[in-house]
Amino acid sequence: MGIFTLVNGDSPQVDGEHPLETLWLEFDHKVKLLGSAFTSVGHNDDFKLLVDDYELLTGKIPGGNPSDSGFGITDLSSYGSDIQGYKFGFTVNSPEDDYSLYAVEVEKVPVPEPTVVLGLLAVLGAGSTLKQKKIAS
Repeated sequence: MGIFTLVNGDSPQVDGEHPLETLWLEFDHKVKLLGSAFTSVGHNDDFKLLVDDYELLTGKIPGGNPSDSGFGITDLSSYGSDIQGYKFGFTVNSPEDDYSLYAVEVEKVPVPEPTVVLGLLAVLGAGSTLKQKKIAS
């Protein structure tokens, strides 16, 4: 996994030098993004997360140091949202940010069984019918 650019002298990191770069991860099925790990983290690097083309959050990358050799892990559940989608973009918040995405942790979002969905619809329909009969009485 990495960033490659046609701009001479650009680093193999997600950075904000020539314009802000984004690393996209796409999945064939819906997944829940649980965490991410970064390398080459500087003292004050931030990341921005896009989900299915929409900006979701911006966060600090822990573990940075002045020599841009830090390692940081983020628990994305700590941001208070259930991050689910098919496409995730990791980018920077400013031109001074740069990092490498080392790993992501995801879990597949289960697809409801058709019989469960049909059963739920039947229960909702029956409840609606009973409510209408009660109102009519």
